[in-house]
Amino acid sequence: MENHYREYSEEEKRQLLERYVGTAVHEAGHAVAAYVLGVDFESVTIDIDPETGAIGSVRTTPWPEELAKLDDNSPEVRKLQLANIVFSLAGGVAERRLASQAKWDWDVGDTPDVNEAITLASVYGDDDLESVMREAWDRTYDIIDENWLAVRALAWALVDKHRIEKKEAIEIIVGIQDQR
Repeated sequence: MENHYREYSEEEKRQLLERYVGTAVHEAGHAVAAYVLGVDFESVTIDIDPETGAIGSVRTTPWPEELAKLDDNSPEVRKLQLANIVFSLAGGVAERRLASQAKWDWDVGDTPDVNEAITLASVYGDDDLESVMREAWDRTYDIIDENWLAVRALAWALVDKHRIEKKEAIEIIVGIQDQR
C-alpha cells in the first residue's frame, strides 16, 4: 500500500503550527467581536490543510427578518451594518496582534474579510465610505485590545477542540471578562 503522507521538515512543521495558532486567534477575534457587538453566531471552527494551511470560520446567523425589511438608513440597520463591518475586520486585527507579539513574519489572511467589510460599508456611498471604515477600524482595534485575553483563551480552546459552539464560546469569553 502506497503512503500518501509526506514528511515535513522541522521548518515546515513550525510554519504549519504558526498558521494553525494564527487561524485560531483570527477566528477567536471574529467570535469575541461578535459577542461584544451582539452579532449572533452559532459556532467557531478551525481545521488544518497541510497543503493550503489552516482554515476557519465563525458561522453567523442571518439578520432578523424585521431588520431586513427596514430602510438601509434606519438607525437599527446602520448599527447592525457597522457591527458586521467590525466583525469582518476583527479576525485580521487579532491575528496581526498575535503576529506582532510573537514576532512572526507572515501576511495576515484577512483580504477576503477586508473586502467584505468594504462591500458592507459601500452602501453608505463614496462620500461616507472612508469615515465609516475609519470608525470601523478604530472600533475593531478597541474591541480586540479590550478583550485580548478572551481572544487568546478562546483561540487556545479552538486549538484543542477545533469546534466550539456558541454557548461554550460565550462561557469562555465571559469567564475571562469576569476575571478582569
